[in-house]
Amino acid sequence: MTGKKYILTSDHFTGEVTFEYNLKGFLKAVKVGEVKGMSKSIFDWLWANLPTSTQMIEEYKKTAGNFKISEVPVDLSFERFWTEYGQKVGKKKMTENAWNKLSQKDKIAALLYIEKLRRTKRQDGTQMPYPSTYLNQKYWEV
Repeated sequence: MTGKKYILTSDHFTGEVTFEYNLKGFLKAVKVGEVKGMSKSIFDWLWANLPTSTQMIEEYKKTAGNFKISEVPVDLSFERFWTEYGQKVGKKKMTENAWNKLSQKDKIAALLYIEKLRRTKRQDGTQMPYPSTYLNQKYWEV
């Protein structure tokens, strides 16, 4: 069992910064992915305001300005997506390839948006798109 993980993104740079916490809620790792366009002042602000515990995350969200912080679901595997999406239609391998091309940020967004899309489709009486279409057209960005 692992602790919590959060991802920070911003309009000020591309890429993501990940905060990992142990089971007691204390910071155990900060991972800076392939980040482009982050200025020294932004990096300095992030470092000076580093949330060292999960309790600080809510406060951090309030002071983070143009940064977005999201909790990372523990399992970002294709099998989790395939199970949660539920519409097992189309070519599974093609859908898996589309999943593997997504960034961690997009995988999180895709998983979190499934239920909202399902409710919307129920209300307007239309069917869910094929899973590969959902991923390739990035429905969660609409």
